[in-house]
This record gives sequence, structure tokens and C-alpha cells, in this order.
Amino acid sequence: MGTTVNSPSLPIPDGPIDTEPLPAPGTGTATLHCALLNELSRAGVELGRYDHRIVDWFAHWDPATVAVVASFIRRASRHQERTLWEHVGTVVDWLDASNGTSAHETSMRLLKVTEEAGEVAQVYIGMQGRNPRKGTTHTPGDVATELVDVILAAMVALHEFHDDPATLLTSVAKQRQERLAALLEGRTNTGSASTRA
Repeated sequence: MGTTVNSPSLPIPDGPIDTEPLPAPGTGTATLHCALLNELSRAGVELGRYDHRIVDWFAHWDPATVAVVASFIRRASRHQERTLWEHVGTVVDWLDASNGTSAHETSMRLLKVTEEAGEVAQVYIGMQGRNPRKGTTHTPGDVATELVDVILAAMVALHEFHDDPATLLTSVAKQRQERLAALLEGRTNTGSASTRA
């Protein structure tokens, strides 16, 4: 069985499960409900009203079953992320073997991010048809593809500055998420106080 990361009092396996998980005795419905919502949120799943009803229904199952379902969600979401980072790692290895790992090569990989950003601007101008001679030459899909190239180039460059870029990205994104949540909560509280005033 894989390692586990606790979601309030519910150990959720990270890898294939060979034996029944054994959550703490007395693990309640509220904890199971929270664990499922946490995993769905981390996986980027947007929930509708009926989705919430099903999550609530699952939360009334036995803790071992809920732990396995939560593990399914976690492993499925991480597989896609791993596949992306594996591709980026392959690109990094290929560049290292072809171009070496000098300071000059590092600067080239940083400039590649700028180059790709410039292509986004070029394609966007084409989408807007701002060149009278050429007219409309690109689509929103073309802009989206170029933006993906910017992201991939940045992921490659990130390898030059951190030993575990995937973990760093997740950590920084979590920090930004928490900061935004605190900001939005503060605005909500301020709005409520103004309404009461």
C-alpha cells in the first residue's frame, strides 16, 4: 500500500491498496465528508448541487470505503500531473545532453520563455486582425496553444533553479490559494459588517 497523507483523521492511501484501510475508530460522517470534498477540490473538480448530494451520500458509507474512493480521486488527479512533469523532465534531459548545462544554456532556457510569450502576442494580434494587410489570421485556439507553450517553457526553465519543481509549483500555488481565500474572506466579512452598519 502507498504512503498516506492525512485528511483530518482519515488516512488516504497514495498508491495501490492491497489491504483494507483502517481509519481511526469512531471516524464520523463529518470527517468523511470533509475528506471527500478536500480531494475533489485538490483535483480541481467543480461540484453542482447534485454532486454535493452524492458526496453526502458517500460520506455515510463506512470509513474504509470512503478512504478508498478518496484515494481513487487522488491517484487519478496525480497521474495526469505526473505525466506532464515526466514529459518536461524528458525535455530537460534531452536539452542537457544536446546543449550541456552551462550558465549560457540556463539563460537560453529563460529567454525561451520570453520568446514563447512574444509568440502569444503575435498570434493574439493576428486573432484581432490588427494588421490591415493580413486581416484575421489566427483563432482563440491558436492563442491558447501558444500560452501552453509559455507554460511548458517555464516548466523546463524551472528545473534550472529547483531540485523538485513539481513540489515547488504545488506549494506556491497552495500559498497563493490560501492568500486569495483570506483576501476574499476579509472582503466578505467587511461587506457583512457594512451591511449591518
